Amino acid sequence: MTGRSGGQTAASVAVRAYLRDLDQARAQRQDDGSQRGALVAAATECLSPLGEIRWEPVGSSRCGLGLDGLSDVDLVAVFLDPVDHGIEDGVLPYSMRELRTAIATHSELPEPIRPLDAYRLFWECLAGMDRVPGYELPVADWPAVTFASRTGQPSVDLVPGVETGFLWRSDETKPSSALVTVAFPASDDRWLGTSPQLHAGVLDLQPGGQDYTCRELIRLVKLIKHRRGIKILSYFIELYVMRWLEGSHEYPADSINDIVANAGVTWTRRNPDGCLIRDAPAMLADFARQLRAASGEERGFVMIDLTTPEARGTVVVDAADAGPLATQFAEVAGLARAARLAAERDDAARAIAIWRDLLDPRP
Repeated sequence: MTGRSGGQTAASVAVRAYLRDLDQARAQRQDDGSQRGALVAAATECLSPLGEIRWEPVGSSRCGLGLDGLSDVDLVAVFLDPVDHGIEDGVLPYSMRELRTAIATHSELPEPIRPLDAYRLFWECLAGMDRVPGYELPVADWPAVTFASRTGQPSVDLVPGVETGFLWRSDETKPSSALVTVAFPASDDRWLGTSPQLHAGVLDLQPGGQDYTCRELIRLVKLIKHRRGIKILSYFIELYVMRWLEGSHEYPADSINDIVANAGVTWTRRNPDGCLIRDAPAMLADFARQLRAASGEERGFVMIDLTTPEARGTVVVDAADAGPLATQFAEVAGLARAARLAAERDDAARAIAIWRDLLDPRP
């Protein structure tokens, strides 16, 4: 049948239904937390000599961007500021004993602990943990300590963090905004601030299309990444999709300030179709083109983190990696475009076959 619905072919409607069903099947389920709760309790006990912590879920599992069977659960162990919380014992983010000594002797306050040192203490505590039911023994994977799952539940990455208020003196490490609530290791010497609440809120406000949300497009591209074995950070994909949807992806920027200062002035606004099966090929093609340009100019491809007010909240694809990634995404974009054209010819079987090859591990 070649009837149309809302200006689309019957095949387009069928393809869209296939993608929606697949997304619902692959979106990460929220488990009851009992298995993970046992792991967190054991980790908390092991970390207690370092200070008091609260656990902050971050990343894809918190924001609804995870893929079932592919995405881990990320938890930041946020060490509480001893002064703010009246904590006497502990060494992270600093010890009250050192602070009192500095005050009594009119010395300078202790320097903020380096992320590398904080991670070392964190790993030393967790490395000695007994096996927790459902998980493998911990493995150091900077800046996380990974507990691979032995069941159908997601693996868990634990990351050391601190309340951002303790970074009181160093312009190099101090977060740039009071909106930042958590700092985690960005490099050996630099803490990076973030706000998990703001991350989720930005995604809530991001535009999508007439028939898809920002989250669905991100999950689609991340599933392609996993299925095709493309070696790129999922977080980079998230940031690029958000910038593409808002129209600032063409503007090179080194900070959020750059984006805000030029909003509506130098942006070349795109004209999305608003339908997932048409917008996805266009977004993938733009991604490949910008990666190719970065490779040709022998520069890194910088993506601004829109989910934190950090001035230097950037994620970078190295110049050496940009070319191979461009080739992979160009191939994917070509297949997605072929699926779109097949749907426009009302060939649902062909269009779905192409998308299945891209996304679905089932025969």
